[in-house]
Amino acid sequence: MRFFLGVLCLCQLGLLAGETGVLTGNARAFGENHPQNIIEGATLKFVTEGKFATDAEMLATGSRPNGTCRALLDGRTSADAMTLSFHTWGGGTGWCTAILDLTQPAVVESVVVWSQEDDARGIQSFEVLASLDGKEFYSMGSFINPRTERSPASKGFTTIPMEFRLSKPVQARYLEIRIARKMGLFQMIVGEIAVVGRIAEPGDPELTMLPSSARPAVRVKSSGIHEAAIRLEWSEFAKEITGVKSWFIYRSSQPFTRVPAPGVELVSSIGARTTSLVKAVVPGETSYWGVVASYSDGAFPEVACISHRAPKPYQRDCFGDMLAINHFWGGGGARQHGRPSSEAWEQVAVELLSETPFKQVRWWRSTPSVVQMLYERGIGVCIFPNKENYAASQASGCRSFTAGNEPDLAGRTPAEYLKHLKEMYTLGKQFDPQNCIAAPTSSLCKSSRDWLDNLYKEGAKPYFDVLDLHTYVKVDKNEYPVPDGYPCAAPESLFVLIPKIQEIMAKYGDQDKPMISTEFGYCNKGIANFSGNNMDQEQQAQHLVRGLIIHYILDFKRVFVYSFWDEGEDPDYTEHHFGMIDYKLQKKISYDACVTLGQVLGKCTTFEKIPGTNDTDLGWNFHDPSSNANVAVIWNGAKNRIATCKTTPGKLEIIDFIGNKKLSATDENGFFKLPIGGRVTYVQSAKPIEIIEIKDN
Repeated sequence: MRFFLGVLCLCQLGLLAGETGVLTGNARAFGENHPQNIIEGATLKFVTEGKFATDAEMLATGSRPNGTCRALLDGRTSADAMTLSFHTWGGGTGWCTAILDLTQPAVVESVVVWSQEDDARGIQSFEVLASLDGKEFYSMGSFINPRTERSPASKGFTTIPMEFRLSKPVQARYLEIRIARKMGLFQMIVGEIAVVGRIAEPGDPELTMLPSSARPAVRVKSSGIHEAAIRLEWSEFAKEITGVKSWFIYRSSQPFTRVPAPGVELVSSIGARTTSLVKAVVPGETSYWGVVASYSDGAFPEVACISHRAPKPYQRDCFGDMLAINHFWGGGGARQHGRPSSEAWEQVAVELLSETPFKQVRWWRSTPSVVQMLYERGIGVCIFPNKENYAASQASGCRSFTAGNEPDLAGRTPAEYLKHLKEMYTLGKQFDPQNCIAAPTSSLCKSSRDWLDNLYKEGAKPYFDVLDLHTYVKVDKNEYPVPDGYPCAAPESLFVLIPKIQEIMAKYGDQDKPMISTEFGYCNKGIANFSGNNMDQEQQAQHLVRGLIIHYILDFKRVFVYSFWDEGEDPDYTEHHFGMIDYKLQKKISYDACVTLGQVLGKCTTFEKIPGTNDTDLGWNFHDPSSNANVAVIWNGAKNRIATCKTTPGKLEIIDFIGNKKLSATDENGFFKLPIGGRVTYVQSAKPIEIIEIKDN
């Protein structure tokens, strides 16, 4: 869907692409510097019968003057009411359907409809159908009005030219235009209809020929679900086309433009009402996908294929890849049960999760229906290794596994744990050599580090692919040291603790093994809380966001926050209050703060420490290659401060902890002041920033 830009821009620049011009003889509708008329004498006839019959008032006003039906072909879009076609106010059929006869076959590139838009009037869409003989018409697609608000202007009518550009030019003499009134509005007023194109030249390679091959190729969007699957979606295209009976989905290891073709495999056939599909992929491989629409007279064979390269399990290419979460359909071990309509609550929780940047969940089961539901929302899974889950993953494509849950704290000796790990690792590789097993989910305190050292000493190194830790930070400052002035259990302790883990890895020649954390989080409960009895929702959110940034800096490939949804409402039970949403599905501060984190840093890749920061005033410049912008993150978890910063002179965008944005600018020398505190502040700028001076606020 597009507002009209193409021909209008060419006119304003005085540039015409070869012999491209107007095929309906009303070029002056485009304004003073209008394009040329390629064909004169086009006629218009309204459709008065059937599903798309023209509203009676539109027929009467559009037939002016004197039944010649020139009102929509006279080159005048809004100056005179006598040149407009008006729909019945508050009633009528809701349609204005007209057949244009160009008088001769021509190459049609786009169709433009001028609509009067205001609080009560407007069009929903218009569909374009093409024909050579005036009898058999084939849908070329539809323009969908992107307007969402009631009025596009503060007062009165706004005449908007709306263009539908065909995905590929088509040769046609007749065009049927089906214009629909916008739902919820009282009327539509059409000012003009124009067709843009050129005279056909023999052998034109860009030309689609009628009849049956004239359908547009299906436009497909895709999103990867980690190493496991790809989600294909073509709902926007489906809204623009009519007459589809079914969809065929094809896959190949090479690009393709038509089907059938050598090496192109039909992987699925689905009904017309379904406009998305999830299919498993192979990690590390590039695959090509296309969707074909089938009509009553057959399938259109041209394909607009897309490519997808599946990452390896736990691969991290940008900040957003790291973000994952613990969420258990049906509840964790501490779930407070007994509420009515429990599945409805579960469903709402998943919908809320789908709106966050967390696109992988840790779950101990692999129930196909639940995995499919998550995949349809773009969320992957990481599951526990056992025979049942390995078997199920063959179909789902999941190859991310994590072995156990805090064996160091559960009293299992390294030898006991290793015996089970060897069995699960060997079994997993037998199912699929690309299955990736993370272990051992141990903690960071001194006794847990000793346990990890002994596990390595027992010979565990070859039996896990990724080191998996639970990176909770707790109140004991002797075990979990923090910067001066920072509260106990602050995540900055990770800067001290993770290097100690890495020393153990290096001791056994395992320093290059990737690291993940399958549990990191904070409980906002005030009694018997290992993160501190004064932990409220605000501090929970601050610690989570800063901790996730720190994990990225420390090169963690994945961090599964614990957790998404509170397990219950017992005020004295710690396990009930780790969530980002509470038991009644209300968002905590951490929900909005983590959504903001993902939106701002999600596409960032590299980073460097901000010059002028220190052990308590912390900050990094991140680079976002998608926009080539710099995103600075800065905070002080001990007290509020004012930083004098410098960057390239120009505009800035300051984004606060929960996503509020403020446009700002440096002075002529590139200086600006920035208040900082326990909440992370984000600064988007053209170039990295540095801190010149920082003082207490």
